[in-house]
Amino acid sequence: MPSKGESNHRRRRAAARGRVHSSGSPAPAAESPPRSVLDNLLEGCQIIDFAWRYVYVNDAVLRHGRRTREELLGRRMSEVYPGIEDTAMFAVLRRSMEERTSHRLENEFTFPGGSKGWFDLRIEPVPEGVFVLSVEITDRKRAEARVARLCAGSARSTSSSRARRTPSA
Repeated sequence: MPSKGESNHRRRRAAARGRVHSSGSPAPAAESPPRSVLDNLLEGCQIIDFAWRYVYVNDAVLRHGRRTREELLGRRMSEVYPGIEDTAMFAVLRRSMEERTSHRLENEFTFPGGSKGWFDLRIEPVPEGVFVLSVEITDRKRAEARVARLCAGSARSTSSSRARRTPSA
């Protein structure tokens, strides 16, 4: 017969494996851990199947794409975003889907209202099709553009002040 300490140790190990609560009672049926992890990430996570339908999206994807879950799930990408199949980003998705290769890219996305956003995309082949991890980087891209403009302005200012100086003889 196991000692009380051994029994508690076994109960804690079983609880860690998700079989029972630390109280000793059976654990309630739970959603698989990977899905609950994906659901709660700050990064957008989506799975696109071989027919180019959205089969999984987390809340971050809904914020990124400015769409509801009902507008995406079960629908083809081209239904939701007409013309997407003609974009460079879709060409990378297609290559990942067909060649079963991983890719990373920064993509500027134009929303239906005409506003734009930037996303760092990581695309991985999965048994269901492709998995896309997205991070919204619009603020970073705007800051980079401001720095580039400032540097270009500074370079123009420096070169024009040099041009105005004449060498003394």
